Amino acid sequence: MSMTDLFIRRPVLSIVLCIIILVAGLRTVFGLPVQSFPSTVSATIQVVTIYYGADAGTVAGFITTPIESAVAATDGVDYVSSTSETSVSTVTLHLKLNEDPKPAIAQVQAYVSAIANKFPAGTQQPVITMSNNEGSAMYIAVSSKSLRLEQVADYTARVVLPQLQSVPGVLQATDMTQANMALRVWFDARRLAGYGLTANDVATALAQNDYVTGIGQTLGGMMSVDLAVTSSLHTEEQFRQLVVAQRGSALIRLGDVAKVEYGPEMTEVRITNPLGSGAFIRVTLAPGANLIATCDRLHDVLSHISARLPPNIRTRVIFDLSDFVRASLHEVILTLLEAIAIVTGVIFLFLGSFRSVLIPLVTIPLSLVGTVALMGFMGFSINSLTLLALVLATGLVVDDAIIVVENVNRHLAIGEKPMEAALKAARELGRPIIAMTIVLVAAYVPIGLQKGLTGALFTEFAFTLAASVTVSAVLALVLSPMMCATLLRPHDATAPRWVKFSDLGLTIMHRVYAKMLRIVLRFWPAGIVLACVVLGASVMFYRGATHELAPAEDQGIVVVAGQGPPATTLDYVAKYAPPVLDALKGIPEMEDFWLLDAPRIEQGGVVLRDWRKRSRSDVDIQQVLQGKLNDVTGLQYGVFQLPSLPGGAGMPIQFVIKGAGSADELAAISKTIVTEAKKSGLFAYIDNDLLIDQPQTTLVLDRSKLAELGLNVSDVGNSLNWLLGGSYVNYFSRDQRSYRVMPLVTRGQRLNAEQILDYPIAYTHPQSGPAIPIPLSSVAHLTHQVVPEQIAHFQQLNATTLQAVPAPGVSVDRAYSWLASLANSRLPGGYATDTTGSLRDYLTERGSFLPSFGFGILIIFLALAAQFGSFRDALIILVTVPMSVAGALLLLWLGMRGASVNLYSEIGLVTLAGLISKHGILMVEVANERREQGMSRRAAIEHAALVRLRPILMTTAAMILGVVPLLAASGAGAASRFVMGLVLAGGLAIGTLFTLIVLPCFYLLLAHRGSAPSC
Repeated sequence: MSMTDLFIRRPVLSIVLCIIILVAGLRTVFGLPVQSFPSTVSATIQVVTIYYGADAGTVAGFITTPIESAVAATDGVDYVSSTSETSVSTVTLHLKLNEDPKPAIAQVQAYVSAIANKFPAGTQQPVITMSNNEGSAMYIAVSSKSLRLEQVADYTARVVLPQLQSVPGVLQATDMTQANMALRVWFDARRLAGYGLTANDVATALAQNDYVTGIGQTLGGMMSVDLAVTSSLHTEEQFRQLVVAQRGSALIRLGDVAKVEYGPEMTEVRITNPLGSGAFIRVTLAPGANLIATCDRLHDVLSHISARLPPNIRTRVIFDLSDFVRASLHEVILTLLEAIAIVTGVIFLFLGSFRSVLIPLVTIPLSLVGTVALMGFMGFSINSLTLLALVLATGLVVDDAIIVVENVNRHLAIGEKPMEAALKAARELGRPIIAMTIVLVAAYVPIGLQKGLTGALFTEFAFTLAASVTVSAVLALVLSPMMCATLLRPHDATAPRWVKFSDLGLTIMHRVYAKMLRIVLRFWPAGIVLACVVLGASVMFYRGATHELAPAEDQGIVVVAGQGPPATTLDYVAKYAPPVLDALKGIPEMEDFWLLDAPRIEQGGVVLRDWRKRSRSDVDIQQVLQGKLNDVTGLQYGVFQLPSLPGGAGMPIQFVIKGAGSADELAAISKTIVTEAKKSGLFAYIDNDLLIDQPQTTLVLDRSKLAELGLNVSDVGNSLNWLLGGSYVNYFSRDQRSYRVMPLVTRGQRLNAEQILDYPIAYTHPQSGPAIPIPLSSVAHLTHQVVPEQIAHFQQLNATTLQAVPAPGVSVDRAYSWLASLANSRLPGGYATDTTGSLRDYLTERGSFLPSFGFGILIIFLALAAQFGSFRDALIILVTVPMSVAGALLLLWLGMRGASVNLYSEIGLVTLAGLISKHGILMVEVANERREQGMSRRAAIEHAALVRLRPILMTTAAMILGVVPLLAASGAGAASRFVMGLVLAGGLAIGTLFTLIVLPCFYLLLAHRGSAPSC
């Protein structure tokens, strides 16, 4: 007795097994985490070092380069980039995908600590941070119409940020304005000169008289008393009254030589949003954090905070990434339900019996629930890709049940009783079902074993599909035959009208196909030639199709980045903010917006309404907004979408030119390339980050004169740094928090470089009368030159990054290929190109598909050969794979709805290879059985094709119509679902046609001349 006989004869055993699957799945589904994509770690480690007042060249030579050299040996690093600009060195280590960042950050800390003593005096301690390179999860505005910016920022730092930071799953919650409260000491250079003081004198007095110390405690015989001393200052008035010098009996106080007030640390960043201006919080999540659950907790915390806000402070969530994820998951779930309904209708159309329909209808949810149980066992999550796998599984899991029901009905049609028909049908299909399951699982294994972004993202997708077909096969052997024996009735002439209509339609199709098949087999070499022609065409289709990493998804947000002329200030950029804000607010679909102004740059974005409440896509809005911003003449703007896959950030094209040449040479080369790129018409926006356009004035000291005056270079440098550098002297405490004391000369006395020549650097003290100031002009003169605004390195070489947005209708692949070709023809020796961001991910994955696809086909071939005991049979079954792939590539080549060759379509092609192989298995299995009974090759394959016509058509129709919701997808995540559905529907339709026509021809060509082999 076979295994299927056992379950047919003992239905309770079958029911118990199914209940176990059901309970396991239901218990698992509520415990699975919900997130956008499978967990990936794309971490960066950043080393930021501050050297106040230093120019970009000094920062690069004394800080950035030593750090780069030290951290280059860190394990797991993909590449190292850096920028050096006035006062700031930033070195960024980009780790390889899914590399554990903890060992790497420990190594970086050790390497940096080892060289910290080599930095120039006055360099701040390097700050080392780690972030997951997946962008921002949430933007939150905190604003007030009555409080100053630093007051709002202080409230945010005290009350809001700590509570957000404590939410599980949050990596960082930071205020992008960097407007932390500070005590600003605005020096008046004229008053300093009048009192005979230098900025260094006052800074020294501040450091010595605003001093934090502990003095201990008393210890008596029975009691001890803690002691404190008023050595530190706490209020504006206390600082104003601080004595900084004495002239005779007169005391000179800080308020006499400077304006003392509370103010923000950073005065050159301004962010505008619907609430006005104020603090602007950026929330990023820890690697592996559950996006939806974390954002839910953030909203709960914000609700708690908002309920207790002072009446003059308001908060607002400007952007929430989980909105897109929720909408995307909702659309996929809706697609899943639609697919189940459509597949049910297809089954009824073919079988025409409610009893027959009930069997696969029970199988679908049970298979999906069983798949969820296996997902939990494998540690997967509910995300857009696993849900997409479940949508595809709806068509897959029903196939086996359809085949069983159809075969039982075929036996009932010849007069057999239900029990007998079920037993015979199950025995006949045991081997083919196992073979089809092995083939499909084998097709997905290479995806799960693939490295890089494809493997990281699609492993859960592949193994979810593999789990679904495995559960489906178990149910097809355990449940479906038992239900057929129990529910189906013998055929009789009193069948309902719709049953007769269904049978009549299939009978007509059977007759038409029988006539066509006889003609095809008569001229079977023509079928072989046709297959070769189609195979050749598929190469053309693949090369001619648009290639990209992933289709652009409408994520409900459009991002703006602007760049101004050289050396422009915040005031200059802010001058052009009103027309940009008008453009953002003028978008009818606008829900929220933000705009960040800083010296020379402007960045912002517009958050769009819910997908169901607007008719235009983000691409349409992007193009309109780009047109409006092109009319703003003060800055150059680029408008782009966020990457649709995790890992990348920034503009879609980030093209690096690197080499050992000088910055001047590199800037000239990049300028030529950018100029030609703008003329090409391929780019809506392109610019580079290396421009020799930053005016710099060098103070040339006369060391001889300094020596004559008894001065040294450090005296001059320290005084000027306190006046112009923007550093801090020390800290003061207020309400149990510490803040910086930051001296700086008033803006009116630093409008141009010539003004600093009047600053006093020292004094002569005659025997009578006031001190006479020695101006800087007496020991120095100015020279002027133009230098890079910042110095960038890539892999420790001088580098510049060209950031670009392709023009409408131009793919990233085409734009990049054009840039790469131009660069290769223009770059001199010693220069090379590289990439960052999502473009780097695309180029890494671009060459991996064909080897993986070939490996997948090899695995399927070997699995089939092992099952059938014949390499020839395996080759015959697989002959329609390239035919179906050609059909799918044809649709991609035509670019239907912007379809392209990308990660989703490539995974669809692999899935297609396994699906189309099932048809060949059904036909070859029957043909071999008939040949063992003595039939000729032609008679055997003709009989097999006609016998398997109905199940092939039914399974194909179920799968194609099951992905129709993907083809009709709209809203969040629609682009990826559409291209996957297009590949499967088109490939299956064309592949099934070739299976029915071409496969019999190849069977005549390749099958064994004698009787079929058995194993």
